[in-house]
Amino acid sequence: MKRDTFKPNENRYIGIDPGSYQMGVSVVEKVRGEYECIYCGHIKAPKASLTQRLSYIRQEFEKIILEFQPGFSCVEKVFQGVNPKTAFVLGHSRGTILSVIGDYKINLIECAPKSVKKNITGNGNSSKEEVQAFLANYFEIENFISLDASDSLALATYAAMSFNTNLYQMQGVEV
Repeated sequence: MKRDTFKPNENRYIGIDPGSYQMGVSVVEKVRGEYECIYCGHIKAPKASLTQRLSYIRQEFEKIILEFQPGFSCVEKVFQGVNPKTAFVLGHSRGTILSVIGDYKINLIECAPKSVKKNITGNGNSSKEEVQAFLANYFEIENFISLDASDSLALATYAAMSFNTNLYQMQGVEV
């Protein structure tokens, strides 16, 4: 599929948990008023230089975009407590993903992990495992491939809930 065949599906929401080695990616679709997980996985970059990993992540992410054609996206912000070097590298990964989202003109919301946790479980201090357990129950998923995958599913679900409350009118809104 080529870029010129991209037609965003307004009922599909992609969540991305950025990483420079492994990045969670999930897609949620609204079907007859219910949310369904239609993809939940991760992109695992090869052990290579940062530029090669980012190139690989971009190519694989673009394949997912073209396959599922989401109309909305949610990318996690870099949280404050992270080591400066890690934050710098994560920033490169986020930038790579945001450039693909921009290329396809997909609506974007960026959010803090606490906002997602509060929206999903009702508690902004929930652990990743508690969020994963909630999502496993809601979407009837037996096993997640990784915490990155379940984190991205939480982001996709958050996007679906947020954009369905008319936040989509404010592209690029930060929560």
